Amino acid sequence: MNVLTHLSIILSISSCLVLANESFSGMGSFACYGDMSITFDKSSSAGEGEGFVDCQPSWGSPSAPPQGIIADGADGSHWVTVDDKGYGDCDGSIWYKTDDLGLGYCDRKMTVDDGHQTRLFCGYATCDGYLNIECSMLSG
Repeated sequence: MNVLTHLSIILSISSCLVLANESFSGMGSFACYGDMSITFDKSSSAGEGEGFVDCQPSWGSPSAPPQGIIADGADGSHWVTVDDKGYGDCDGSIWYKTDDLGLGYCDRKMTVDDGHQTRLFCGYATCDGYLNIECSMLSG
């Protein structure tokens, strides 16, 4: 085989294994299913208020229910991240719950820091406000 044929085969194979990263920043709403931290004004009623959600879904095992983010941008875009293939945050109006709604994605260790306004936990949260979403995945 000539060099040109070898080169075209190598380029074809490598183009199928490219890491594809996508991101969104703007107004919208999202739901976080999994590991997160929330910071908000303590004067807000329990479980809701204005604040900041940092959603960091994690991978548990091949048989574990996935964690993730489902988000809709005000521009009409739709975003879904699964397990550790993405993360996001939202600054806005928050509602949260400290369990997995019976879906099983919180069957991992949970840490709660009750000493400050920031809580680290696995649960479910919704937020309407300014979103930053990052999604990474292998294409091909």
